[in-house]
Amino acid sequence: MQPSWEPAVESEPASGDPPGASRRNSTRAAAPPYAPPFRSIEWSLFTTRSQHTVNPIQCRRLSLTPILLTLGLAGAATAIATEEGDRIREAMIEVPVEERVFNDHITILSSPWMGGRLPGTPGMEYARDYVIYWYEQAGLEPGMFDAQTGERSWKQAFELGSKTEFRDQSLVVDGTNGEVVFDLGADFEFTGLGGDGEIEGEMVFVGYSIDDGNDDYQSFEEDTDLTGKIAVMLRFEPMDETGNSLWNDRRWSRKSTFASKFGALEKRNPAGVILINPPGADDPRSGELMRGTSKVIDDVPVFMMTPDAGESLAAACDPKGRSLLELRKLADQGTTLVEFEGSVAAAGAIERTPSFAENVL
Repeated sequence: MQPSWEPAVESEPASGDPPGASRRNSTRAAAPPYAPPFRSIEWSLFTTRSQHTVNPIQCRRLSLTPILLTLGLAGAATAIATEEGDRIREAMIEVPVEERVFNDHITILSSPWMGGRLPGTPGMEYARDYVIYWYEQAGLEPGMFDAQTGERSWKQAFELGSKTEFRDQSLVVDGTNGEVVFDLGADFEFTGLGGDGEIEGEMVFVGYSIDDGNDDYQSFEEDTDLTGKIAVMLRFEPMDETGNSLWNDRRWSRKSTFASKFGALEKRNPAGVILINPPGADDPRSGELMRGTSKVIDDVPVFMMTPDAGESLAAACDPKGRSLLELRKLADQGTTLVEFEGSVAAAGAIERTPSFAENVL
C-alpha cells in the first residue's frame, strides 16, 4: 500500500457521536512521480493523528522553509498506548494545526524508511521527491537553475565527501629463505595513511619511530636517512612487560599518535612504510588491521601488518634471527635500527570517487 502524501483531513462529528468526537477522512493527493515503495501500516500514523478539522487549502498555504536533506531531523514520538504516549498525543492536540502538519513532515523525513537520507541511496531520492512535491503543493517556485538546460530547478547539487576504494594490493618479501607472500586481509592491509603506488626496496626496522621521547628516548640517530628504503615501524610506544606504556599510567602518551610517529619518520624520507601491531601490547587494537584512515604522510604508501605476519617478516629478514618480540623489547629500551636482509615488493591503489548530495531550494 502506498503511503498518503497528504496530511489527514477530519470532518465534524455526526449526530449521536460522543462530545469531542470527530471522523477522519483520509484525503490523498496525487503521489509524487517517484513515490517510495513503502508498504508498512505504520504510515497510517500520518493519516490518523490529527484531532482537529483541517482544510486542505490551509495545508497548501503553509510557509515551508528550505530543508537541507543531509541534516538529521528529529521525529516526534509516536502516540502509543502508554501514559507517555498519551501525554504526547494530548500535547499535539493543543498545538495549532499548522504545527502538527509540519511535525508530520518532519516525522516522515526522519523515519526509518528514508534510510538516513545518505547521498546516493534510495532514501535520499525519496526525501528529495517528497520535499519537492510539498513545495509544489504550497505554490512555491524553484529557487535554482539547471546549469545545463537553464531551466528552473528545485535541486542544488554539491559535493559531499567521497567514496574510497582500495585495489591492486599485494605484499611479498624476498627473505633469506626465499619468498614470503602475505595474504591481504589476513596478514596485512594497504591503508589510507599515506599515498598509493608500487614500492620495492630494502627494509630498515626503526622501532617505534619516536623523536624526543621521555627520558631522552630516540628511535633514530641524528644522521638517519631512509631515502629509497622501506621503514618497518611498530605501533604505539615503548612498553613494559605487561604490554602497557612505560611513559603513561593511563593508556598511551601523545608520542604514540600517528601524527607524531609519522612526522618523525617523514623527516627521514622513506619510500614506504610497513606498520606492525607489536606483539604483547595490552590494547584491543593490537589485533586489528586498519584501512580507511586519514592521511598522515604524503606520497608514501603505508601497509599494516598483524603481529603474526610481523613475526614472519622478522624470521625471514632479521640478520640475527631474532623474533619480532625480541626486536620490540630492544626498541622498548631505545634506538634500535636494524638493516633487514632481503627486500620487499608491495603495491596498492586508492581510488576516490566524489559523492554528491542535493539541497532542495
